[in-house]
Amino acid sequence: MSNEEKKLPAGFEDLQKWAVAWAKTTENERRIQREASTFEEIKEYYDVMLTRVDAALEYLNTKDMNTFDAPDEALFGMTLSLAEVAAPVEWYGQVRVIDGIEPDRYYVDLENRKLMAREKWEEKWT
Repeated sequence: MSNEEKKLPAGFEDLQKWAVAWAKTTENERRIQREASTFEEIKEYYDVMLTRVDAALEYLNTKDMNTFDAPDEALFGMTLSLAEVAAPVEWYGQVRVIDGIEPDRYYVDLENRKLMAREKWEEKWT
């Protein structure tokens, strides 16, 4: 994703400084960004985003997530990145999760996750 694609929706220009680093599309990308950042960097992001997450979610909740444009996707990714850094900031005081698995061993298989979700949905609704 280019820097232009990470432009945020109107009203969220104050978060633009963090968009390139934290507007990640996948869980894997968010984890890699957290692991590559210093604690000071994630703490700064956490502190700023925590003050704006309510407004971001209020804005995003007015839209159908299946029709998000690039700025909406970027803002959504930033809210998910807040979740990624919350535990390290709030509980551990460091970037790495204490007693967690080695980051290189953790990879979310999105295709299988989507397939499993679709199968569960079909079981329930068909």
